Amino acid sequence: MMKAGMSARLSLLLFLGTSLLVRGDSLSLAYNYHYTGNLFQTSAPVPDNVSAFALFLTKDSGGLSVLSDIRYVLFRENSGLSFGTVHLGLEYLRPSGPKSAFHFALSGSGSLFRSEWTPFSSFSVDLLGAYKTYLTPSSILKAQARSAYGAYRYSLFDHLSQVVSLSLDKFFPSLTTLKAEAVWKYKHFLHPYVSVLPEIPEIPAIPGGPIYRQGPGFIPIVDPEGGGAGIQSASLSLTAAQGLGSRVVLSVSGLRQWTLSGGNPFTSIEEFYLVPNPSTDEFSWKGWTVVSLLKVLLPWDIEAQGGYTYAHKGFPGIEVLTAEGEPTGTPRKDTRRWFEARLEKAFPAFSVFLAYSRADNRSNDPMFTWSGPLFLAGIAWNLPLGRKE
Repeated sequence: MMKAGMSARLSLLLFLGTSLLVRGDSLSLAYNYHYTGNLFQTSAPVPDNVSAFALFLTKDSGGLSVLSDIRYVLFRENSGLSFGTVHLGLEYLRPSGPKSAFHFALSGSGSLFRSEWTPFSSFSVDLLGAYKTYLTPSSILKAQARSAYGAYRYSLFDHLSQVVSLSLDKFFPSLTTLKAEAVWKYKHFLHPYVSVLPEIPEIPAIPGGPIYRQGPGFIPIVDPEGGGAGIQSASLSLTAAQGLGSRVVLSVSGLRQWTLSGGNPFTSIEEFYLVPNPSTDEFSWKGWTVVSLLKVLLPWDIEAQGGYTYAHKGFPGIEVLTAEGEPTGTPRKDTRRWFEARLEKAFPAFSVFLAYSRADNRSNDPMFTWSGPLFLAGIAWNLPLGRKE
């Protein structure tokens, strides 16, 4: 059974989200098709065909906006992994002088998974505050703080998190843009340990997969004393974008992230395609990434882009495991190369896109050495509703 109150919260979010339909200012519908050659992103590839449906509703009234986002992701071969999400948010924009503004947002989200993946079913609350100002006509300073609380079907994932960032954008007459950003973040798992290992339903058997891989993306740590665990990190990033005429933009960005204290309170973590695993996220790694992206506006206003990403990540608290799931004392490290190409065409009422990506992941844990393709295609409709007040 779910935690007491979680089903009620999801039902309330669904009711409030759909109620915007009759009063919304705009409605967007989207359908995306995905083919992934490695759904679980391990050395034993499992392909799948995925359909993602989305409904977006907005209502604006002065500086206040109400946002609703309802999604359903359907996995054809691994149907037990299919899930739905509901997101409802309020945003408020308040000017502070002619060149500055405050931005506040409050949102609630719920995700519901099926069968053996119910550990990921969750309810969360998110609060954001930001201040943005023009230091000069060509430079923008932005400070932002975000706090979140997440409650899960398996309380091992319950957490509080805080992210604080400061960024500076600078624009030049030469069509050059520079952006620097510093971020501090902290995530505290409220009670990630167990006194005895729980009976976690087994996922579908994977030929050639390691013996220990029989749970949905994580292995908890046995600690009779319980308690909480946190991981604190900081990052610096720099992005440079250069316009080459009116139809070409080239950008390069680099990010370096450090772990300041703590580590992930699990024995093993995994990353899935399209599935948010709460043990593997922006807090769980240290290292660096470099991203290059080229955008070109082709004839008939077709937008083409190609990108290449190189990432080297370590995972504090996570060790390489043997085939039987025993720790080796060696910290896990991954290196990933990611290539992507995309074509998109926007029409007055809808837009379509087609994309191809390929990932090549190398790890000192043989389970996470893998490579595989990803195909995407999608269509989105934008439908205005009613009149703004």
